[in-house]
Amino acid sequence: MPPETFDCELKHGIKLTIESPSKATLRDVAQFLAQAMAYFKEHRDVRKTENYSDGPYSGPIVKRRRQVATCTLSHPGDEHGTFVTAALWTDALAKAYANADTLLQMIGELPLYRKAAKEGDWLSDVLAMLDRPNGEFHAFASMIRR
Repeated sequence: MPPETFDCELKHGIKLTIESPSKATLRDVAQFLAQAMAYFKEHRDVRKTENYSDGPYSGPIVKRRRQVATCTLSHPGDEHGTFVTAALWTDALAKAYANADTLLQMIGELPLYRKAAKEGDWLSDVLAMLDRPNGEFHAFASMIRR
């Protein structure tokens, strides 16, 4: 049986896939996004890569020296030769990381945010997702779509 996955579309059509999301946390994914952002910034700023064509970018999520999950960033256009620039990859990852970091801060002060949320607004919708299985990831994906 294949592992469970969680998919989320970032800006510019870039897809984030988390294999075994029940074993990962949003903090783990935020760390992966920070590493990926550094990688694509290097391509953009140092290597001067125009269109990134090296395929998907993956990284493990490790707990106690054991890999428990995998994150992968991909772009469906790569299969057809429609590559995205390193600058657009960096832009998408910066937004995703900012959303993950913001959500982590919200989770850290959850009572305050629950009190501030108004029925039916985006904040109450995001906070309600936290109570679902893989809720952090559903809330994260919702914030990216806003």
